[in-house]
Amino acid sequence: MLTVNCRTIVRKDQEATNGVVHMIDSLLDPGAVMSRDVSEIVSSDGRFSVLAKAMEESAFFNKLRAAGNAAITILAPSDEAFQKIPASRLDAILKDKEARLALLQNHVLVHPLCAPAIIDDHSMRTFAGNRLRLECDAQGVSVEGSRLRNDFVLGSNGLVHMMDDVLLPNRAKNLLELAESERLTTFMELVKIGGVEEAFSKFGAYTIFIPSEAAFYSLPEEVLQDMRSSQEKAQAAILYHATQGRLLTNKIKDSEIVMSLDEENPLRLSVYRKAIGVECAVVEKADMEGQNGVIHIINRVMIPANISAGDLLRREGNFKTFLQAMELVMTGSDALDLSAGGISSTFFVPTDAAFEELGATVIEDALKNRSFLKTIVANHVVPGLFNSDSFKTNLIYKLPSMFGTLDVRRIENILKVREASVIKTDLMNTNGVIHVIDKVLMPEMDEPAEPLVQIRGDGANF
Repeated sequence: MLTVNCRTIVRKDQEATNGVVHMIDSLLDPGAVMSRDVSEIVSSDGRFSVLAKAMEESAFFNKLRAAGNAAITILAPSDEAFQKIPASRLDAILKDKEARLALLQNHVLVHPLCAPAIIDDHSMRTFAGNRLRLECDAQGVSVEGSRLRNDFVLGSNGLVHMMDDVLLPNRAKNLLELAESERLTTFMELVKIGGVEEAFSKFGAYTIFIPSEAAFYSLPEEVLQDMRSSQEKAQAAILYHATQGRLLTNKIKDSEIVMSLDEENPLRLSVYRKAIGVECAVVEKADMEGQNGVIHIINRVMIPANISAGDLLRREGNFKTFLQAMELVMTGSDALDLSAGGISSTFFVPTDAAFEELGATVIEDALKNRSFLKTIVANHVVPGLFNSDSFKTNLIYKLPSMFGTLDVRRIENILKVREASVIKTDLMNTNGVIHVIDKVLMPEMDEPAEPLVQIRGDGANF
């Protein structure tokens, strides 16, 4: 829809012998267009005193004038609109330079906006570079769900629309407001049960890895209900998913470890080929930065890993041969040390049935030949924590094990390591992560005869 000074062109391009005629739906009133620019209109209109003061404190009027002759639109919340925000929250936003600037930028469109031109769902870019959603129905036009009043002033370089609501950008929201806007209802429920609402709304800065709704509801029902069963359990679940400071994904280092807010259980971070990982999860939506921290939405609920890899395998059962091999190669002067550099490991662990497929003679010979046994064990251990969701379909991952290289790929929903299939994933432990496989990854003939990683240690932590 075309407009001129916000009057709708109802019939265009009527060519005559001496020019072109465009028919509009009402008269153009020269008096309706002010000679002042939009910044002067806001500063002089008594309805926008809160907005004008914020713009002045941020030197934002100068930024608007620097736009030159480009027509812009200010979506100007009235003073009454600002009064809808609790006084303490509004004060916190306006005193925070970055939050205040983000708020102002979110109310300036880099194009002229005339309501008659919006006849369908649309989006327009703001000064900050993000886009605001515009919708149209029988009642008129809405911006991000807030009704656009038919109350505007035309200036020399654009328009000023009065708004009855403040359009809070993410950077001006606290962490709970941000989570609520993402409809993370189960997280919000646990925050309330756990009694940590005040901490995440008023204090910070924090980084929270929030499981999606799908992640929560993929848990066994009894696990989710247990989290909801008491303040202590809900609080423990929430605090384990958060850490101190603003942790943006472009600052995360592979194998970085940060302490969670429960002050007992660390969070192990990973930088994958096409994702960021934290423990058993990967980040689905990253870097939602609010006023008092950052939210990353993850695809799984994390449970603290407080058991070693060896104890976990003993508890699970069916891994006696692998455990026996580990015990043999992790003692002595030339032992393999899984704690090298403090980096977690990924274990591709064959079942006892997988070893039995090799035959009793092969197993017996391997257990007697320490050097050969070391190559077998080392071939099943990859430095670094690779959870199952780090592997995407249609890609081949060449993971350097402690002996050679393992080709890992995902075919539909099956994870393959060489010719072995992963039959159970993401058994988290203090040493890293275990993926159970159905075949033994025997060293290939062209690989070195000794493990590439050979570090002394007693292996007591396995």
